[in-house]
Amino acid sequence: MTVRAGSPRDRVGRPIQVPDLILFDLDGTLADTAPDLIAAANEVTIEFGGKPGSASDLRPLVGQGGRALLNATLGPVSTDVEARRVARFLARYAARICVATRLFDGMPTLLSSLRESGCHWGIVSNKPHPMCESVVAGLRDRGQLDRPLVTIGAGATRAAKPDPAGLLLAASCAGAAPQRCWYVGDDERDIVAARRAGMTAIAAAWGYIPPGTSPAAWEADFIADSPAHLHAVFEAAAPPPLSSGADSQVAGARSLYTSTTRPATLRDHDESTR
Repeated sequence: MTVRAGSPRDRVGRPIQVPDLILFDLDGTLADTAPDLIAAANEVTIEFGGKPGSASDLRPLVGQGGRALLNATLGPVSTDVEARRVARFLARYAARICVATRLFDGMPTLLSSLRESGCHWGIVSNKPHPMCESVVAGLRDRGQLDRPLVTIGAGATRAAKPDPAGLLLAASCAGAAPQRCWYVGDDERDIVAARRAGMTAIAAAWGYIPPGTSPAAWEADFIADSPAHLHAVFEAAAPPPLSSGADSQVAGARSLYTSTTRPATLRDHDESTR
């Protein structure tokens, strides 16, 4: 393998290779879903007699899910009350799931470049799978997004991130070897899941990272400051090893997957929004 001059390196100094598949976390990595999540949380806050929180205060908490948003505006409560609040939050969010959501700046250009280069991409999120599909459908309806090769939401596997099961299922559905995949996310659990799956772990520093939290502590292979930075990393990555029979099997599996609408193993799940 010939390494390009200036090729990015992982946490132990190895050149980062061009992937066959890039998997993205959804909220805070691929798409800025915070406006709709915060709006839903504030609607529930008013419903329960509280004072809505400001977007600047709540945005860093989005990555921690609806419970964290409601605890910030309404305070902690008993388990029963919390369950009612979260149920109302899920209902409110489902009703406005892709009103103000958009791709992060630079992401459309990155995805277009991946498509032109033949690199596939997908989504692995702790957000309930039906909600992931609704966000993707909303962005596609507005012409902001092409269909991802694979989407894995909560409920598809035995456990959510940081368990690597969702990432491994996505790679299997796409016919890609884990070591030929990148996973990009804005939370430490994303990096842990990627490393456990044997994928290149890339921290999305543009995401919903709470104040005082440093992605440098997550031991990611690379930290990207923006989608444009990630694009530059992709363009500068080292060429993959010479193709083999295994690569032909991967290509065949991809062709098979693209003729389906969703993995048959996916089940509905509604316990989280992240």
